[in-house]
Amino acid sequence: MDKMVAPQNTVKPYFSFKCTPINSSKALKVHSLVVGYEKPLLPSLSFEVKSGEKVVITGFNGIGKTTILKTLMGKIKPLSGTFKFADYVKINYFEQDLKWENDDLTPIQIVRENFSNFTEQEIRKQLAICAISSKNATQKLKTLSGGEQSKVKLCLFANRKSNFLIMDEPTNHLDVSTIEWLEGYLRNYPRAVVIVSHDRMFLDKIVNKVYEIEYGAITKYTGNYADFERQKKVNYEKQLKDYEYQQKEIKRLQYIADRFRYKPTKAKMAMSKLKQIEKMIKIDKPNKSNTKTFKINLKTEENSYRDVLKVKNLSIGYDKELCKLSFNLERQDKLGII
Repeated sequence: MDKMVAPQNTVKPYFSFKCTPINSSKALKVHSLVVGYEKPLLPSLSFEVKSGEKVVITGFNGIGKTTILKTLMGKIKPLSGTFKFADYVKINYFEQDLKWENDDLTPIQIVRENFSNFTEQEIRKQLAICAISSKNATQKLKTLSGGEQSKVKLCLFANRKSNFLIMDEPTNHLDVSTIEWLEGYLRNYPRAVVIVSHDRMFLDKIVNKVYEIEYGAITKYTGNYADFERQKKVNYEKQLKDYEYQQKEIKRLQYIADRFRYKPTKAKMAMSKLKQIEKMIKIDKPNKSNTKTFKINLKTEENSYRDVLKVKNLSIGYDKELCKLSFNLERQDKLGII
């Protein structure tokens, strides 16, 4: 199969976030927080984020992760409970949605609207830093791809002074080079970061604390995402082993009590066994990790021809040619476009 050659001279980002000091080791404290709209999405949550920690809140889709972030940002009122940011915390929030108040504006205009003190030269410099070409900088937002719009969002995000970053699915729409740069910068960012993301490779390189929401509870793990998965497995196996051992011991003691409780010479001993059971701190049987995944079975009624698709000198673009492609796709080939 012919290889497609990527366009040359790809612009790579090299932006940085404006960081301000913070005078507290605890940047955020959440106590018995219940989030939702008319009804709670989750039982109450309690956790804290220290300055310098890189935290991910993880859990399955629809469990309420974005709702937690929106509640912390004051966009949604909590149903009950409290949360408090440390004094002098300045939050910078990156939303996952690509929504603009006016998508007829160009990137240059949207930066000018948000940073009126920037000169024209500074605006173009900041956009270039975020790998936005001079051509795209003058195009209307609604005509740009999701990736280019995300870079514009990153440009605005990077120029807001803050000391606490909250990011909701920051890698959505971004190209590989931008994700790689973002990974490196967030890893070395000296202040607190709270992230919601399903990108495991991205998280593995950044976070040092994981809060997992599962079965109506939030559990803290220290380390990156791979460490979290290992710790979770070890914790499950240990709790299951302890639970099974305790159940065997309860069964043994109960058997002795049932056998001898009505024998005058053994009744006292039998009652002591029942008291042993009563005094035990009961170990709950651990929940198995929720491994439900989306499954689909695509069946074909008949095989296709060997040559499925032939492309020769295909010029693609809008007003101007973006690139020219030539390739062949054969039966059972899997094509990825990056």
